Amino acid sequence: MKNQYQLIAFDMDGTLLTTDKKIAPETTRAMQEAVQAGKQIVLSTGRTDAELAAYRSALADVRYGILESGGLLYDFHERRILSCKPIAPEYVQKILELSEQEDVMIQVMAGGKVYIQTKDLDNMAHYQLAYFYPLFSTTALLIDDIRAWLREGTQNGTLTVDKINLYHTDTEARKRTLDRGKDLPLELVYSEITSIEFSPKGVSKGTALIELAGLLGVPVEQTIAVGDADNDLAMLKCCGLAVAMGNANENVKRTAAVVVADNDHDGCAEAIRRYLL
Repeated sequence: MKNQYQLIAFDMDGTLLTTDKKIAPETTRAMQEAVQAGKQIVLSTGRTDAELAAYRSALADVRYGILESGGLLYDFHERRILSCKPIAPEYVQKILELSEQEDVMIQVMAGGKVYIQTKDLDNMAHYQLAYFYPLFSTTALLIDDIRAWLREGTQNGTLTVDKINLYHTDTEARKRTLDRGKDLPLELVYSEITSIEFSPKGVSKGTALIELAGLLGVPVEQTIAVGDADNDLAMLKCCGLAVAMGNANENVKRTAAVVVADNDHDGCAEAIRRYLL
């Protein structure tokens, strides 16, 4: 049935962004066509608002964002937080304990901002993150001792944390951290090459999509979700139509109802024109 879908939610890295971290002109044109047709284009990303600064122009027609992997719902036009679900301070301490058992780079997301340790910025290749250096070097706030800052801020109530990423040196180290933390009342999801995302229990891109659709008066069965990685699975499982990028991993392709072209060959534009419009 044509026009049965009213909203499409796009992951960013590996989906809306090409390999060189750009939004393809054809994708921008397709998004404009959708908005002009009265459809909603939503970002659904692990990024904070600060990490989207370079894309403001290309995303000018996009009003709503599911940020920090569901920890934050944001209205870009009014520049305000619609909903925020932080990690309880005692579980931040548990994540810190896990971080001390492996060689990891810690990334903290709080209130739409991102924080990393100063010495890690020039050591990102060690954690297989060299491709994110341009982003982190321009958007991250630098902390000299991020573990001490986290402990003190969450214990004295001056810091509210929405999400923490632990970047490891390799996938074996990441698996060890997952095994140690699997019983914590938190959401642990693989992301990027060596990262684990830690979010509050019950918080995911999927729960956030359901919440945002409710706020907008859109039945969840009239939503489309598009992604490429494991941290997209929750929204792919709850939406009306799950779409995998051609470059998606096998977990995503098995979950999705359809597969479009990859992120370097206008897969997002295809998803909009074929399924939303």
